Amino acid sequence: MGRQPTTSRPGLLDFAGRAKWDSWKETGAKYASESDVEQRYIDLARQLGWIDGTPLTHGEGSEESEEEEEPSAEELLARESDSEENVASDMGKVMSTIVSSEEEASPDLHSLHGLALNGDQGLLEEYLHANPDINVNERDEHGYSALHLACDRGHAGVVRLLLAHGASKDLKDADDFTPMELAKVSGHEDIIALLQR
Repeated sequence: MGRQPTTSRPGLLDFAGRAKWDSWKETGAKYASESDVEQRYIDLARQLGWIDGTPLTHGEGSEESEEEEEPSAEELLARESDSEENVASDMGKVMSTIVSSEEEASPDLHSLHGLALNGDQGLLEEYLHANPDINVNERDEHGYSALHLACDRGHAGVVRLLLAHGASKDLKDADDFTPMELAKVSGHEDIIALLQR
């Protein structure tokens, strides 16, 4: 009991994977011991009408009163999570607004962060030339710098350009990850090499 995830947290743009991973970690911490899980199971069963010592039956009063199969702890927890306000689906808590594939395919090309997501080194270079006083370490509304976004997406040319304009390799995002850690989680070896220079 109390099992925690054994894998790394998915990349920042894998919304579903991150939500599942976070939910798994939270549940593992919340129900750390077998007695915690058992007590939660009993509480949920009581909420659903079970009375201690009374077997659940199917069609009470009929001659063939068969025992109803008790729901598993997972089924009870799933029922509970479906009723919670902060749960959008059976994936877990909503972390952020998921961008539609159409919006994701065309990021804002008039912002530093949009250009970092886009990955077009030439457009970013023009933008930086036109805005020489821009803070390349500025964070977006989610706490990511342009370098974080480029490292997660695997845009090596953009990473190189941002580093040349003073982007910090040590800046941490809202999840306490550096650009290097995001590149490692995403498996972008070329970017890892750039950041190690």
